[in-house]
Parts: sequence; structure tokens; C-alpha cells
Amino acid sequence: MRLANAHRHAGNILVHKEGEEGRIVLIPINHGYCLRENSPNTIAYRKSLDAAKNTQLLKFYGWKITRECAGVFHLSTMVLKKCAERGLTFCAIGSIMCRGSNEE
Repeated sequence: MRLANAHRHAGNILVHKEGEEGRIVLIPINHGYCLRENSPNTIAYRKSLDAAKNTQLLKFYGWKITRECAGVFHLSTMVLKKCAERGLTFCAIGSIMCRGSNEE
């Protein structure tokens, strides 16, 4: 709610059973319509992202990150930065990075 996701519907909620008692947990997904404006602060923040530094920081705090996962992280950071350079909103970037189905 704090992100004001304008695309929330049943298809964007995962239902997960948690623990031995099978407690149902709802997990919102697909946040492409959140934070749709581009303020100078969000553009500057996206430009300042450094995947290599962030990966090292995660490793420092004990995260076990495989080379493959680090590669995906670096690639997605690069796409985010390139899109920020062109003034795209988070919504537009989310649309670029999403696929419609597993066949696409």
C-alpha cells in the first residue's frame, strides 16, 4: 500500500503455505506500477547504483552469492541504469524486464 501499486489484483498475489501447520501467507508480486514518477532524486539514485559494490557488501554480511546470481544482479542493475539515463519510469522499466508468459 505504501508503494501505491495501481496494478494489484488476484493474479499478482502468491498464496504460500508456511510451516508445518500450513498457515496461509499472501505475497504481493509484480510491482511494475509502483513509484511511477521520475524525480531527480530517484534518477540520481538509480545512476549511483554499483552492482559490484553491492555484491561485495552482501558477501561481507554472509550472503552466499553464486557467480550466476551475481551475473543476473549485475545485468539487471545495468538495465536499470541505462533506462534511468533515458528517463524511463520504474513502471516502464518493469514492463521492459517482464515477460507475458513462459513461452515468450
